Amino acid sequence: MKVTISKSKNQTIYYISKSIRLNGKSTTRTVEKLGTEEEVRARAGGMDPYEWAKQYAAELTRKEKESGEAIRYSPTRLIRKNANQTINISYLFPQDIYYDLGIHDLCDRMTEQYSLPFDFNQVFSRLIYTRVIYHASKHGTFELSKNFLEKPQFSEADIDRALKFLAVTPLTFQRQLYRKMALSNIPDGRILFYDCTNYYLETGEHDFAEPQSFDSGTPMMPIIQLGLLTDANGLPLSFDMLRDLGAKPPAMTSLEHDIINEMDPRQIIVCSGAGLTNIARNKFVYDHDVRHIRVESMNKLDASLMHYALNVTDWHIGNRKKTYRIDQVDEKKYFNTDFYKERTLMIDGRLQRMIVTFSMYQQARQRWIRQRQLTRVNDIIESAGTRYGQSEYIRRLEQEERLDGFSVFFTDSDLDPQTLIPIIRRRREIEENFRTVKRELRSRSLEMNGREKLYAHFMICFISSLIERIIELKLGDRYPFEDLSDVLRVMDMLDIPSEGYIPIYSRNDLSDALHEAFGFRTDNQITSGRTIRKICADTKRPRPLNL
Repeated sequence: MKVTISKSKNQTIYYISKSIRLNGKSTTRTVEKLGTEEEVRARAGGMDPYEWAKQYAAELTRKEKESGEAIRYSPTRLIRKNANQTINISYLFPQDIYYDLGIHDLCDRMTEQYSLPFDFNQVFSRLIYTRVIYHASKHGTFELSKNFLEKPQFSEADIDRALKFLAVTPLTFQRQLYRKMALSNIPDGRILFYDCTNYYLETGEHDFAEPQSFDSGTPMMPIIQLGLLTDANGLPLSFDMLRDLGAKPPAMTSLEHDIINEMDPRQIIVCSGAGLTNIARNKFVYDHDVRHIRVESMNKLDASLMHYALNVTDWHIGNRKKTYRIDQVDEKKYFNTDFYKERTLMIDGRLQRMIVTFSMYQQARQRWIRQRQLTRVNDIIESAGTRYGQSEYIRRLEQEERLDGFSVFFTDSDLDPQTLIPIIRRRREIEENFRTVKRELRSRSLEMNGREKLYAHFMICFISSLIERIIELKLGDRYPFEDLSDVLRVMDMLDIPSEGYIPIYSRNDLSDALHEAFGFRTDNQITSGRTIRKICADTKRPRPLNL
């Protein structure tokens, strides 16, 4: 703080003022009016008024630094007009990984190569951040980015333009990410998992105003079959859209060849839905030990296997020998726990392991989704004025409720359940991330054809899934990303002009773990603007990944 003097013809007035930055510009704010020279002289006790005022300013500065109480509010001063008082800083965590992976370099090269009139890196990074934090589609990216500390410097139309160029070089991005991870301190995962999944344009979210929408006889047609290669750490390594499946087995991409040759995996495990096992297995050469995991629908089990799967007794956790009754466990204690049971069967002349899992978290989630479906059906029927097929559809939904939380898969792999179950869980999480393709494709851009749109969407999902998994690993795999995303979404701060930023989110174990893992803090009582700007700059300095 400093002393400023205002002189006029009749009097001299002393002030204590302070230099601040407001909206990126330096200015001066009055902290206190000391009074006229005569009033200051009376307070100075015989000292020179100016010297006394300097000492007083120094004392105020010292007290401010010690107490941190620099904020002064006025009950008569209005807040800024058309200004958002809160900002979200959670994007700084995925931003740190985004730059460590070198994605910004690829984006900058694309901006230069194609002479783009917008900053491709800024558009693409916001697509990734909002996907990680909010699971947002491209349509929500622009508005959600306005909540970030660093505001978007692009238009909403630039997002569609960026996606068009993103679809041109899918393997270039994937190869860059794989090279970065190969050079990083990531735990070795010599078992590769190849997941093959169908993605549908419609999955029960039809327009129920049409009577035939309730007819269960119309099969759902797949849009695309997606192959995803991951390592034993659950890190996505590459993806490909499979095509021309009727004529020939799908071929490996050049990147998949490189990954397999460089990692020399002891085993490749193909993970797929029931109808895609052979397609996925045939993609790989047989000089490797190729095993499979076949994920089956619970309602397709025969009566005896269904009885075994739904029996509440003889469930296990991890490698414990103790058995549990899932109807008697403490829900709060075991909410995020995967219970399992296992038996061996002879299927098509081959021994197979049947592993059933149960999760109270998945049970709660599936029931929440079902309730939303029922509410949506009732709302649409009420507005359409018809109840054709309503009771049958609702009856089917209610019958499915008894299967909530349960899943089953069959495998010929000899890996223990503690290794296999997290893979299946992460498969489900990645699949949910990719699943929103059906919503993306409903609003086709005139600038992009279907395949370009698919590649662009899948690339965003692929990179966001990779960043989510890296965040989990940086935190020691102690927290599922569903819990972390709940914390990130509400990580808001109150912007106090010229003073700094005050956290208005709840500090907890998860937020502490995030700050400790990434090496910066935003949860002090107040963080100065200078410190926040330094944190932003640090997250944009690429470093080797260290997990």
